[in-house]
Amino acid sequence: MPQTQGVINGTNFRLYLNGLVIGRANSCTVAYSKEIRETVHKDNTGGYSSGESGKKSYTLSFEGFMSEKGDLGTGNVNAMQQIFALFDQDDAFDWKATTDQEGDSIVSGQVIMSDFSMTAAVEENGTISGSCTGIGAPVFGVVTV
Repeated sequence: MPQTQGVINGTNFRLYLNGLVIGRANSCTVAYSKEIRETVHKDNTGGYSSGESGKKSYTLSFEGFMSEKGDLGTGNVNAMQQIFALFDQDDAFDWKATTDQEGDSIVSGQVIMSDFSMTAAVEENGTISGSCTGIGAPVFGVVTV
């Protein structure tokens, strides 16, 4: 398929955890942050703070519909069980976010899942959500076939 032109449709940008797409997802976020170390001292003038770059980090978050089907991968294990298994393990696992279109951007790395929840209100769609903390730097690239 051809490379995406212009603005990426968020529907096409999918989040994969441990190689398996989060099915029935309705949002995913990759958020990057950096701490600023304050370096203000008595010789600073003008009352403004000063700082230098500190620790960098990123988190992934996702939300989707609760499903009994094997939306995260294949087989008889449902998506909720598979995501909980990732939460329950102590080791980092791979992730990626991409449109899967040749020539489009892809970002990937390793994370540890820090929280996972399931919500089921009366007469509403059940949802799952979670977040992961990045381990090491993310890697940016281009989708190749």
